Amino acid sequence: MLRESGHVIAVTGGAVQVRGKAPSSCARCAAGRGCGGAFFGRILGDTAQTITGQPVGELAAGDEVCIAIPESTLLHAAILAYLVPLAALLAGAVAGHLLAGETGAVAGSIGGLLPAMLYARQRVRASRRTLRPSVYRQ
Repeated sequence: MLRESGHVIAVTGGAVQVRGKAPSSCARCAAGRGCGGAFFGRILGDTAQTITGQPVGELAAGDEVCIAIPESTLLHAAILAYLVPLAALLAGAVAGHLLAGETGAVAGSIGGLLPAMLYARQRVRASRRTLRPSVYRQ
């Protein structure tokens, strides 16, 4: 189970909106001797994110909470976001190359990628409730 802390912004119906704490860099990155995470954080915006989750128990605006996501949910989301489109792109490129050479590979990769992205989007929308993190009081 992956956990992060945050605070409740709003509770509506069966959902709770939570603002997570802004990510921070390690001491080495902050000193400019690390991997560059602090640099990219400053460029991309080191801001907190707001998410919607399933409340566990009674929660109210302002409560300090823990946001929990099972590893299997994260793996499922990563497979849908990365593996499915990549596999479809490669399969389309190989099939297109076998049928029509280099031009066919380009067309096949696009023809494989676009439907895979639409499929992934549809699957995420269909399972939105099961992919929500749990939110409970610390």
